[in-house]
Amino acid sequence: MPVSLNAGANTIRLQRSTFGYVELDSVDLGPAPAPVYAAENQVALTNPDFDASGATQTPLGWGTWPGAAGTSADADFTESGGFTGGFRLTQYKASAYEVYTDQTVTGLANGTYTLTAFAVGGGGQSAAYLSAKNYGAPELTAPIPATGWPNWRKVVIPGIVVTNGQLTIGVYSAGSGGQWLSVDAITLTGQ
Repeated sequence: MPVSLNAGANTIRLQRSTFGYVELDSVDLGPAPAPVYAAENQVALTNPDFDASGATQTPLGWGTWPGAAGTSADADFTESGGFTGGFRLTQYKASAYEVYTDQTVTGLANGTYTLTAFAVGGGGQSAAYLSAKNYGAPELTAPIPATGWPNWRKVVIPGIVVTNGQLTIGVYSAGSGGQWLSVDAITLTGQ
């Protein structure tokens, strides 16, 4: 995890939360690596941090597929506790559910892109993943980690070769009642 340090002395502290324990193997300090992509190659997404609408069932810029049974339209929503900003997208329902939250980006230059998000999950779902599809080739996915709250992890789908000027990005999960995942800080970057 990159950390910015001030000139002079700095203190780095690792603390155990009330939710469990922490194991630490090693810490390496050194200059931050150069970014893989320049910021000017980042594609403008609508509401990528889920903060634009506050806590809602219908976050700005995002659609919901309510599962094959059509009963899970209420299984995705935004709530407080984002990785960045104030809110995050959560997929959860008290009963069994299947839901896909998505945004289609149009007008893309054909080329190669990388999709990233920060994610956290409780685990146990039959499927839980970040998705890239409808770009001219088969769907690509990356699993959402079952790290438990609040242990956010970066999830990456590299090498998305857009050939039709568009891309649907999304998050899919199917699980039993009480299972959950959250995502935030989604970025799409061209190479």
